[in-house]
Amino acid sequence: MNEETEIILDDLRDEWMSIVDEEGHGGPVEEPPKAAPDGPRGRGRPGWTDDLFREHWLEAWHATKPPRSFPMVAANFRQLDGGLGIDPDHLRKTYWKHGSPTPE
Repeated sequence: MNEETEIILDDLRDEWMSIVDEEGHGGPVEEPPKAAPDGPRGRGRPGWTDDLFREHWLEAWHATKPPRSFPMVAANFRQLDGGLGIDPDHLRKTYWKHGSPTPE
């Protein structure tokens, strides 16, 4: 290696070392994002509450002609996003999770 190459390599090494932090990461160190002012939030939309599920269940129950079954009620069940119809197995699990509301 000649003297000119050594000088260039030394300059490059000095330049590289100036942009590498103490842990060996390149580039500027950014501050971590601040938490939301109202505290941490969960992922996705809020889930069912017992009262909200009961309201939707009774609406679908009354919209379904007897004899009623989970698949029949599921076809008339209004989802949280407003869509109509839900998977019968999901409706069955949600039904038992939220206290199995019965029509009055």
